[in-house]
Amino acid sequence: MGHPEKWPTPLAIVSEGARNRQASLITCLNPAARRAGLHPGLSTARAMARCPHLHLLPPNPEGEQLITAKLIELAQTLSPDLELTAPDTIILARRGTRISALPAEHLHLAPAHPVPLPLVFASAKTPDLAHLLACTSRQFPHAREVATPSSSCSSLPLHDLLHTFSHHFDPPSLLRDLHHTLALWGLETIGEFISLPRADLLERLSPPAALLHDIATGTRHRLLTLYRPPKKYRQHLDLDFAIETLDQLLLLLRNFLHTLCSRLRAYQRVPASLGVTLYFDNSTTHQSDLRIPEPTTDVEPLLRIIHTHLEALTAPAPVIALTLEATPTRPLRAQTDLFQKHLRDPNQFAHTLNQLTALLGADNLGTPQPHNTHRPDQFTLLPPESLFGLQRQSQDPRQPDSKLRRKAPPQPAPAIPCSIPLRRLRPPVEVAVLSSPFHEPEALRDGPYPGPLEAISGPFRLNGHWWQHDTRWQIEEWDVLLHSGPLARLSRTPPHQWHLQGYY
Repeated sequence: MGHPEKWPTPLAIVSEGARNRQASLITCLNPAARRAGLHPGLSTARAMARCPHLHLLPPNPEGEQLITAKLIELAQTLSPDLELTAPDTIILARRGTRISALPAEHLHLAPAHPVPLPLVFASAKTPDLAHLLACTSRQFPHAREVATPSSSCSSLPLHDLLHTFSHHFDPPSLLRDLHHTLALWGLETIGEFISLPRADLLERLSPPAALLHDIATGTRHRLLTLYRPPKKYRQHLDLDFAIETLDQLLLLLRNFLHTLCSRLRAYQRVPASLGVTLYFDNSTTHQSDLRIPEPTTDVEPLLRIIHTHLEALTAPAPVIALTLEATPTRPLRAQTDLFQKHLRDPNQFAHTLNQLTALLGADNLGTPQPHNTHRPDQFTLLPPESLFGLQRQSQDPRQPDSKLRRKAPPQPAPAIPCSIPLRRLRPPVEVAVLSSPFHEPEALRDGPYPGPLEAISGPFRLNGHWWQHDTRWQIEEWDVLLHSGPLARLSRTPPHQWHLQGYY
């Protein structure tokens, strides 16, 4: 990964922990090194003798973890049943899919590594045979599909079979002895090996030799050891280069969401909220907890919620690190009442509310809740999250059939006579009024409609909290017909403060 310019030349990764070249072994090769006659398991000295232009690279654990994560992410889009056989090999249980139908032939890593890594696909009737064909097919430039396992393996080198399934030999000296014995017998290909009787191999060599014979012939069937992602719903990344645009940040967050959603789906969970933390270049941070109206593992609605939040954010400096954490919860399972109205798409509705919040401000959006008072225009805006509280209430475990009961139809509210609706001005417009000695308005001196009043009705006196000196209030309201204007409501707060409350 760190040497893309050397990819066309022979490359090999040596085992870590060896003190000298004689003790180190080749663990991984690129196609150019395989074409030079090298194979995993060779000592470094023998590999350099066969290929003098071989470049030896130390192990890169961080790069290997990135490749493994990308492979798992690609495999989970094809099938939920997969086995992580090796850090670079995944076996899928998928029926009716041909190699040509798979999505890509290259694995694209992070933008810092523009050179894509080639992907190799192999298909077989048993998991072990598919693993063998995929490992041995890496010397070929493109993917291959194998329909007849016995004939396809006959020309493959025998040391590939031994190295691929070396984990079956404990201690490792059994593998060296078996390899030495088969070399003395003159066996070089898998076809020559499987032509030997299985019973004789079991009697003269060892049970692992018979096991390799079963793998090569395709007679060994086993269940997959299903991969289960870790129960860690947190992704963090320290950037090599600071990010200054929203598109680059959303691309990284999309990759985080793919990983987190795949982990949540593996344990039948959904995210209840997403925590986004941005670390800026000026040593400041931004933390936000985004609640999901209807928990889902679909990446697009989750990314839309994050996008709407970040659009309203003004970053003080470029982003140098970011963290995305999901709070897991159980998916919502409820029987929808046929006589109750529900939101068709709660996540889309929440997206609209977030856009209105960014446009109008968080204090100007919500559900109005009137106060317990007769004072006009007194209410509190409940946050928009309260709209989704009823949809996520859990059922009472003591009443398992409560959701199946039909609720009694609501009683119709008594008819209340309603006057002409009033469109209030918030805040009210303060005006200067010419009034009589009895405080009856006669004309407006300023405001949007100055002039004499055509007609008046009132006053309508309201007061409250008269027993408390600091909170008591008193208002006189008048319905007036403005000069060359609409019907309006005028209010007076003693002694001489007038306001235009709104228009009818």
